Amino acid sequence: MDCVRDYFYQSLMPHGFHSTSVCDKEQIDLTLRELKTSHAVVIEEGMFFKNNLMPPKHTDYDLVGHILDRKEKYYELHRQHFIINVEKWKELRAPAFITQEVGSVTEVKRSQDNFHDDYTPTWIETKNVQNIKKTKLRHGGHVISEFLKAGLRVRPFDKEERSSKNFVYYDESEQISNALSIAQLSRPNSFYYPKATSYNEKIFWRCYPTYVSVANGVESLYKIKNVYPWINEIIFYDVSLPALIFTELLIKKYTKDYKSFVQEYEKETGASQYNKSYDSIDCLDDYTNPEEILPVLEHIRKNVKVQYCFGDITRTSVIEELQTDTLINLSNVFQYKFNILRAHEQEYWNRKIEELSVKTEILT
Repeated sequence: MDCVRDYFYQSLMPHGFHSTSVCDKEQIDLTLRELKTSHAVVIEEGMFFKNNLMPPKHTDYDLVGHILDRKEKYYELHRQHFIINVEKWKELRAPAFITQEVGSVTEVKRSQDNFHDDYTPTWIETKNVQNIKKTKLRHGGHVISEFLKAGLRVRPFDKEERSSKNFVYYDESEQISNALSIAQLSRPNSFYYPKATSYNEKIFWRCYPTYVSVANGVESLYKIKNVYPWINEIIFYDVSLPALIFTELLIKKYTKDYKSFVQEYEKETGASQYNKSYDSIDCLDDYTNPEEILPVLEHIRKNVKVQYCFGDITRTSVIEELQTDTLINLSNVFQYKFNILRAHEQEYWNRKIEELSVKTEILT
């Protein structure tokens, strides 16, 4: 999902990386060659860390990762997460991570015990300098071989390192349930609202091309029911990942029978614990707003670029980057009890709005 992907990249910020490079898995060699740093932490999209990632000690290793014993197919360096001494890798003439054409590799001695199953050794080392013939290698097998051949230190992540992270896989329901549980650890007061908790008749009347809003599901779209034909860009900002996920699914999948849609979503993902709209789902029986936004959804799916961003909509950088006339739906963010905002921040935000060169219409 787009919002989970954005949440992943935003979650890297606290770990203090000097820079971030993004590439496809086939471009890992090229990307590492272009780096100017001595070491690199390689992470596949979907890897979330429970604690701050401690900076590596240069004396501790040259290559650390999830090292898998693939038996007759040699060893594999799992692409989900590894740390590599880039300088040493370049000195070895940058052995390729993805290759099956290597005629021989260094023979490996490994631990008898495993972290789990029979293919996760707790340590490996060079058995002898005599090479053995292997032609079909998995990811990073050639790199492991060349590092060991050169006498460099290669080790698997230890037990503590392995338990400090979770990987969110790409099956949608699994991705959602895992991402929700991870987000709840870092921000426990994260909810979603399939129905408005208070009645607010305010809707937009200006015909502007950009719409910036909190991720409030149906209500966020109901606000633009009279002006949606003029909108070609929507950006949702929210500090609640459950709210972003539900809003994205609503836009991409909802067609009819809103009550069943919500029930199915909560059944598949376990999201009912984040629902703070009502005590009984039966209150959705007479909720007519979802039917009124069907034309809005059709327009969005055909004509609108949508972004789902994990973050605080009240950050002035959000409005300072606006390039076109914009509708802004703040909802109750300045009064929401789970937000931590100082009293003068709304006044400061309003002053920043007045300084913009573009027009805005704002609903609160």
